[in-house]
Amino acid sequence: MTVVYCYRNGQIRFGKRIPKGALLIVKGKNGRKIRETIAGCARLAYDEKNFLVPGVPEAKNSLQAIDALNRFVGQMKKRLQPSRATLHAPRFTRPS
Repeated sequence: MTVVYCYRNGQIRFGKRIPKGALLIVKGKNGRKIRETIAGCARLAYDEKNFLVPGVPEAKNSLQAIDALNRFVGQMKKRLQPSRATLHAPRFTRPS
C-alpha cells in the first residue's frame, strides 16, 4: 500500500504510513500509478527532487493551505478513480 502525504510547507512524501503532523493526500495499492499521477499534477520544488502541493507553500495562512490541499486531493481523486488505485482521499474542512 502506497501512502502519499504532505506537510504544512507543501512537501509531498511517499511511504507506508503517515507520520505525526502530516496530512494524507491519497493511499492505494497501485503505487506506480499513484506516483505517476502525483508527478503529473504536483509542482517540482527548486531542488528538482521533491514535489510540492500547488498553492500550499504560497498560502498566507492555514485556511488557504487547506483550500489548496483540497483542490489537489480532488484532482488526485479524479485522475485515480478510473484505475481504482485510490482507497482513501480525504476532504479537509475549515475550522468554524
